[in-house]
Amino acid sequence: MIQKYNAYIDWMINNHEAVTTEYDDEGFHYAQTQVLTMSACASKLYYGYGTILSDLSPSDCLHLMAEESLLIDTEQTTSFAIRTTSKDDKDEKSAKVVCETNALNAMQMAVNLFDGNNILALHMLAAMTGGEDDDDGGYGSQERASNEFVSALFDDFADTFDEKLGALAYQVPKLVGEVAYDVLRMSQKESIDSILDAGCGTGLAGQFLQPPVEGPLVGVDLSNQMLQKAAQCTLVKGCGLKVEDSTVLDDAGVDGHSSKPLYDKLALSDLETVTLDDLVSGLSGEKIDGFDLIVAADVFVYIGNLEKILLNFAKLSNGDDSKESYLIFLCK
Repeated sequence: MIQKYNAYIDWMINNHEAVTTEYDDEGFHYAQTQVLTMSACASKLYYGYGTILSDLSPSDCLHLMAEESLLIDTEQTTSFAIRTTSKDDKDEKSAKVVCETNALNAMQMAVNLFDGNNILALHMLAAMTGGEDDDDGGYGSQERASNEFVSALFDDFADTFDEKLGALAYQVPKLVGEVAYDVLRMSQKESIDSILDAGCGTGLAGQFLQPPVEGPLVGVDLSNQMLQKAAQCTLVKGCGLKVEDSTVLDDAGVDGHSSKPLYDKLALSDLETVTLDDLVSGLSGEKIDGFDLIVAADVFVYIGNLEKILLNFAKLSNGDDSKESYLIFLCK
């Protein structure tokens, strides 16, 4: 179908008679729209197919090489598909190669079908190829996941994020809260003056960070859709947490029926470049010179080289020779 509409568009553009006597502006733009829509859908399908293949175990790959399956042999459809296996060499190791090569081919198709606009596929292709295209060198460095990739990934994931993590019995937010109280005890203070939830997502950690903080709790993330979810969270509503988890509020003497937002401010920004002014401007009360505690829960997994983000965290912190600040991070 895509080929049909593309052929029609080419005919409208290149055929002199069509231009002078039969040009159909409405039909031309309709065909363009259909091509873009179907290409985007096909690109997503190939991305999903490639992702599944890359995650399969060697034994699963071997099963897929059976005669009745989808993967019988490797077809070299891209310049990257350089590893092959014969039909007579069907052990698990060679079967995994088949999966990897087909995954690479699928990811290349996902990129090509949408003219490089499938950010998720671009990221995965760069990861699979080491960030280099054989011809002109560029699917992007894998020093860290790109802003576009992180934003696209979590924008798509926002509506089901809390539900899926809940099904996995995700304990990271609660652990963050426990460590925050450890920090409070170490500081020998009654409360933490300010907290930055770096990579806050939908705000799952917010309910556990609100009780120990006296001043502002600020969240920052690259996904606008995730931040919109976090903005809806209050002390009573929480952020995708089960009701029983809200006992942390009672233990801390916080009014669990409060409609106060969990976060005093939410910012859409890159953790490596966001400034203190970006995070504290517009906050009511006394201006803060930095954060006493920065939390980065499951953030570093998307960043290979941590130098830039840690240097920026130092700029955002309130620590100096006379005062300590703390960083809590969790990473798989």
